[in-house]
Amino acid sequence: RFLHYVCKCILLDEWVNKREGHMLCKEIKAIEALQAVPVVIFSTAPDIADIAKNCNADGFVHKPFDLDTLISVVKRFLPLPAVA
Repeated sequence: RFLHYVCKCILLDEWVNKREGHMLCKEIKAIEALQAVPVVIFSTAPDIADIAKNCNADGFVHKPFDLDTLISVVKRFLPLPAVA
């Protein structure tokens, strides 16, 4: 399904509709066309850093989080806008 969209960053919860997000992250990273798309995984799990590393996520955020934290993490993976 992802292949029909142009993704610049994928935000993924560790618990997705009764599935573990890190397993979905591994599936995403196994798709050649999506390997370069950054995945940011978020969770209340105390070991989210290890979970993110083990599934090759590009970043992680601990829940609960404030919007500024999420924006800060996502900005690391998005291209900067061109300056006129």
